[in-house]
Amino acid sequence: FWRTKNISVIYRGFEFQKIERPRKWEYEPKKIGFVGRLVGLKNVEWLINALLLIREQNWVCEIVWGGEEQKKLEALVIKWDLSNKIKFIGERPHSWIMQEFYPTVDIFVNPSLQEWLPTTVIEALGMGCQVIATDVGGTREISEDIIIPPNNDVKLSEKIIALLKASRTVPIVEHFSMTSMKNSFHTVIENIWK
Repeated sequence: FWRTKNISVIYRGFEFQKIERPRKWEYEPKKIGFVGRLVGLKNVEWLINALLLIREQNWVCEIVWGGEEQKKLEALVIKWDLSNKIKFIGERPHSWIMQEFYPTVDIFVNPSLQEWLPTTVIEALGMGCQVIATDVGGTREISEDIIIPPNNDVKLSEKIIALLKASRTVPIVEHFSMTSMKNSFHTVIENIWK
């Protein structure tokens, strides 16, 4: 019978590069971004609904990737006359997302209905984006400052407006750095041999 006093969680480590953001926070319009498969559980329709509520605000939105709901979502954007504000970028390599996309995004939104520990949220925070994410799965473990309940158009639109008007403040995600992961492993191994 195995007994242990402490259980440790070691988060996967990310290599966050120091980046020079080409866009200053004061630039207009603010750029809102999403990265992920366009499927029902990613809930991008909810993001579009929320953006419709604030169409008069000064923003653009870029959606990276594709999936079974892309045509439906594109039709929704056309129906609501948001084509000049919401663009579907399509599939891109991870290196492009890290080097070309995140550094130009002001507000990253993850509207998912289901997650484990969302990689895109960690990446966006690590690359200096403001982030809004639904309180599903392990998202709360990343930062409680960024979470909102899912499927409430008004709450999401209000949060976006608040960030559009705010100065840039990004929660720290140091516990997801590669250094933090290595240190955590080192501590666990040391404790095994005590």
